[in-house]
Amino acid sequence: MKSLSQPTISTLLIISLLTGASIAFAQEETNSASIETETSVSASATGEEDVSVSSETSTSANSQDKEARRAALEQNKTDMQEQFQEKREEMEAKRAAGQADRIENQTEAQAQFQENRVEMQDRITERKVALQARTQERITNLAANMSNRMDAVIARIDNIIARIETRMQRLEEIGVDTSKATASLNSAKASINSAKAEIATIDTTVNTAVSSEDARAGWETAKASFTSIRNHIKTAHTELRASVTALKEAAAEAKANQEPS
Repeated sequence: MKSLSQPTISTLLIISLLTGASIAFAQEETNSASIETETSVSASATGEEDVSVSSETSTSANSQDKEARRAALEQNKTDMQEQFQEKREEMEAKRAAGQADRIENQTEAQAQFQENRVEMQDRITERKVALQARTQERITNLAANMSNRMDAVIARIDNIIARIETRMQRLEEIGVDTSKATASLNSAKASINSAKAEIATIDTTVNTAVSSEDARAGWETAKASFTSIRNHIKTAHTELRASVTALKEAAAEAKANQEPS
């Protein structure tokens, strides 16, 4: 075998080194490309996953937003219903309170009206009682004055009748015809006796009148009695005048008959 020279061996070593370096470099590039490819594929895959995740996240967020909005609407609706119900209850409470106040006011007004009416009736009753008392007092005083005056007139007429009777007896003793005068005198006596009979009960009539519920109406009855008594007195007075006139005429006629012709 032929031996290799030193330069040849050096050359072979250099070539071997270069070849090894080239192979190593090529492998490094291959590895780098492979890494880049894997990185790119990995990045691509990651991007797709990110896009998918992002899409899913967006869809989920939209769904959550819709649910949130729906929940917010439902809550608003519930709140509005509760507010409406509260307002309604408040209005009903105010209406009920107002109605209760009106009923109370009406009740108080009616009670006040009844109270005022009772007070007015009491005042009217008191006034009537006072007027009745004053009317009774006036009627009593008036009746007393009228009775006293009529008693005095009756007493005077009795005196006149007594004097006429005395004179009539004297004239009869001397033969004077007193028949006409006697008739008028008897009529006067009858009238004055009727007056005496009625005035004897006039106090009872007046007491009945003033004790009645309507003293004025009762006074009309008493006044009718006084009127009747006055009429009897007037009749008696008229008959007395007629009796005196008849007696004078009879005395004159008797005197004329006694004178010589």
